[in-house]
Amino acid sequence: IRGGELYYKYVGPGAGTNTSTYLVTLKLYIDCGQNDPGQLDTQVFLTVFAKPGGNQVLGKYARMSSEEFIRYDPASNPCLNNPPRDVCYRLRYYQTTIDLPNTPDGYTIAFQRCCRIEGIQNLKPPSNDFGATYSCEIPGTKLGVNATQNTSPVITTRDAVAVCMGSDFQFDFSATDEQGDSLVYQFCDAFAGGGPSNGQNCFTCPLPVPGAPPPYQALSYQSPYAGTAPMGNVTINRKTGIMSGIAPSRIGQYVVTVCIGEYRRGVLINVHRKDIHIKVSDCVPLNAVLRPDYAYCDDFNVTFKNLQINPTGSVYTWDFGDGTPPQNTMIPDGTLQHRYADTGTYKVKLKVVLAGKCVDSTTTLAKVYPGFYPGFEFDGACLYTPFEFTDTTKSRYGRPSTWMWNFGDETTEADTSHSATPNWRYNTLGFKTVQLIVGSTKGCIDTVPVTVEVKDKPDLTLPFTDTLICDIDSLQLRAIGDGTFQWTPAYNLIDETSATPTVFPDRTTTYTVTATLGTCTLSHPVQVTTHALPTVNAGPDKTIGTGGTVQLEGAAPNATSLTWTPPAGLNNPAILTPMAQPAATTTYTLTVRDGNNCQGSDDVTVTVLPDCIKVMDAFTPNGDGMNDVWIVTNNACLLRTEVAVYNRYGGLVYRNADYQNNWNGTYNGKPLADGTYYFKITVH
Repeated sequence: IRGGELYYKYVGPGAGTNTSTYLVTLKLYIDCGQNDPGQLDTQVFLTVFAKPGGNQVLGKYARMSSEEFIRYDPASNPCLNNPPRDVCYRLRYYQTTIDLPNTPDGYTIAFQRCCRIEGIQNLKPPSNDFGATYSCEIPGTKLGVNATQNTSPVITTRDAVAVCMGSDFQFDFSATDEQGDSLVYQFCDAFAGGGPSNGQNCFTCPLPVPGAPPPYQALSYQSPYAGTAPMGNVTINRKTGIMSGIAPSRIGQYVVTVCIGEYRRGVLINVHRKDIHIKVSDCVPLNAVLRPDYAYCDDFNVTFKNLQINPTGSVYTWDFGDGTPPQNTMIPDGTLQHRYADTGTYKVKLKVVLAGKCVDSTTTLAKVYPGFYPGFEFDGACLYTPFEFTDTTKSRYGRPSTWMWNFGDETTEADTSHSATPNWRYNTLGFKTVQLIVGSTKGCIDTVPVTVEVKDKPDLTLPFTDTLICDIDSLQLRAIGDGTFQWTPAYNLIDETSATPTVFPDRTTTYTVTATLGTCTLSHPVQVTTHALPTVNAGPDKTIGTGGTVQLEGAAPNATSLTWTPPAGLNNPAILTPMAQPAATTTYTLTVRDGNNCQGSDDVTVTVLPDCIKVMDAFTPNGDGMNDVWIVTNNACLLRTEVAVYNRYGGLVYRNADYQNNWNGTYNGKPLADGTYYFKITVH
């Protein structure tokens, strides 16, 4: 046995209630030189175990449905010195359908067989004493996300490849998933299974029926190798499934097992396993190796190089595809720089010649489109709340078309997405490095890392938390932070969900703002202290005649500053009792401020009587034609004048509702005695 892979496809609901039907396939790798009928089974026994306890629930034979041979063709690469001629796998496929009840924990399906080939370089000898366990997992209902309807990832890559000792190589474990689940690749331990014991009814027999229950024993690796380092200085890309590196310097077979974690909406629902023996040969490669295309998106200066260092003496000839003459170099990796005159997609040819005998060549596309500016932005900051990411890449030529996100979540390997606007929910605090690999329709590709911080509460700051206003004023509060806002109480508050509401309390009030980001909240208070307006009284209204002067009687016991407006006609507008001599009737406003800078005001009106009111303060009604009547007005600017005259005892001696400047000092037709009299005049 040189490897195996057990996988399944969800067919649909089973015949019974709450059951599912799966098509289960075992792909078994057999050494092409194996002709022992005992190793070429026409059917295999699959055992189904319930998780997590490992109790057997079903055993079923799967018959061989097909087989094929895949070989590496030594003539496929004439520039490979001493090509391997024994890289060959005999693939035998076994299939059956299985109906299983849908359970919370799901199932493990396993096949066990002994024995592996002898002389495996990364296992402790004798390696042919070890058998193999090939297993797959069917998820249960407790995972949600329609887990019971899962289908295994499918690996369709070619396995018969030449791997030369001490040379750079690649081996493809990439898979596709028809349900679009995220796949994460890593090396893992190969499992032992079965054994060389005689018989067929024991777990250590060559073909256990039924198979042993999980958990399964890892193979014993030989230092410096391990299940996580099966070929030494070789790695696997966790995102692409490409194994690459420098092959071991010792020829022979190496067991390599890759586990593919299958994540659906961040939930691990399945671990798919592929176990294969890879042959390292003593070949010496001479290769012209380029990727299918290259994007040069920085400037017109382009550096080319071969992806493999060839033997000393190799001559590289580059044709840059733009009509310029080809150029040669003997630098070991063929590095050469070329400047293109314009944008475009150029077909580049590379030919490598060694000693004039061995020649290899390849082509690639050089996509020269400078002006690619990758970037992204995000919205979010809170634990357990989705961060929303948005690609902001700009491209002078073409447009962004592919995205590969790695959200830097250390708790899972499934933190990836291929959307232009993905989101991700973190469940640990701290700084995360989010990486976007973005590509354009012109082939440009670049990587953008950005650090995001995951917090347990939103950002929330207040420019002030304690302030004062006067009780007729309004104040705009302000919150700076993430998410949505809610201010309480709603008392004398406008726009309670705004970051900048307006308040006008008439008493001291503490307002609280709560910022909410998903399930995270944070609250801060701000106290608004309200002060009463200062007491101010501008005094009683005043009346003067034209040109007259009067003293205002302002009062403001707690004022720290004051002013009268308008200042015209005042001898000092900054004192409480200024002298006023307005030219016309004027309303003066007394405005004061107290120690809290609160402002109050009050008005007083100074009425200025016009010149038509000029009361004669003495007259001599003696009939001499001079001052014989009492004149109080010239009647030019009045509608009507009311007069009343009183003696010194308060007795009314004269009254007229429409006085015409004609009283001659008589009472009841008789002259009044000389003396002082008092009057009251009302003008209209």
